[in-house]
Amino acid sequence: MASEVRARPPRHEVRDRVLEHAAAAFLRDGYAGVKVIDIATAAGFTKGAVYSNFGGKPGLFSAVWSERFEAIAGFALGRSALIRSGRPRDEILAEVARELAVRLTEAPGWATALGEFRLLAVRDPEVARTYAELSARQLDGLAGQLREHGDAIGLPRDFDHAVAAYLILTAATGLALEHAAAPRVTDRGRIEHCLAELLIKVLR
Repeated sequence: MASEVRARPPRHEVRDRVLEHAAAAFLRDGYAGVKVIDIATAAGFTKGAVYSNFGGKPGLFSAVWSERFEAIAGFALGRSALIRSGRPRDEILAEVARELAVRLTEAPGWATALGEFRLLAVRDPEVARTYAELSARQLDGLAGQLREHGDAIGLPRDFDHAVAAYLILTAATGLALEHAAAPRVTDRGRIEHCLAELLIKVLR
């Protein structure tokens, strides 16, 4: 009897499965503690499949983190029903800060992994290039969301969305890392308060 030929899964399925297992690994073990071969094996593919889809470990982490960032920022800033609810502006931004604080602290391992990745970028040229591209995409995406909701938030026509995006992104990731390192000092309540103050003062 001829052996059954196993069909190659479509590219999007390979990517999705690799990303799923990579996300679990990075969250659990951090950036430094993860090996590409282990992710590939857990997903049911060869290491070559990971490299052909993501270029290597830095590109894989960038793809995983991009999905998480989009989920956090998209949920908090993309809630058009909240932003267009007609409630006072400061109340809306305080609610956004509350939701951001929850999502930034619900899985501290993400902040740790990003911190490792960022530190490695100082010494590793490949990681540096990947991190720079990741950072630029995040800033562009966040600035785009601010432009989209600018009228509803009440931003002036000459508002600098890029600068606001930079301040919000660096504050959010920095607070998340502080929480991961010292959660009793930088707890969820403090993060919420800091983000609320930042959003209310920057987005005016």
